[in-house]
Amino acid sequence: MQKARDKINKLLAEQSVATKALSTLNSQLETNEIELIEIEKVQELFQTAIKIMYDNLSSKLGDIITEGISIVFPDAQCKFVIDFVERRNNVEADIFIENSNGVRCSPLFSGGGGLADFISLLLRITYIILSKYENVLIADEPLKFVDRERIPEASLFIKKVCEDFNFQLLMISHIPEFIRECEVVYNVKRTKKISKVTRVK
Repeated sequence: MQKARDKINKLLAEQSVATKALSTLNSQLETNEIELIEIEKVQELFQTAIKIMYDNLSSKLGDIITEGISIVFPDAQCKFVIDFVERRNNVEADIFIENSNGVRCSPLFSGGGGLADFISLLLRITYIILSKYENVLIADEPLKFVDRERIPEASLFIKKVCEDFNFQLLMISHIPEFIRECEVVYNVKRTKKISKVTRVK
């Protein structure tokens, strides 16, 4: 009989320990659930802030590039649209040209090479401005597909963007209309495998 009582007492002690452990685990579970709810709220707030940031960025980029399109390609009557979307747990940018009817298409196929070149240069400039890098871009014939009658407006707009954002664009060009708008011009002439550099302006 004593053995039975000892066994019962041992089982009761184990039950008491298990009950306390279960109570501790339940309390910890409640604390973890509260922390999880708080983390989810912070994550939701963070995602909302990121969405607002991307919306603002999209709007600013769209405005700058649309202004350039309207000045350089006024007959296009379109605007530049950038949508930031999440794919494969990464944020990606979809870029479009949107006409006056709201129809979107790729800049590569909607307005010819000149429009695509112009948008590409502006995107590279704005990317560098927004990055941690120095505001400098070196480009070889960056607007080679822009037709000649649009070059004066394109060069003036690019110059304005560079001045507004304290950006330095170093470019190689054979187009006189671009060269006229540059602050500093060097001529590089190669004779018998020797390059001679002369400051022209």
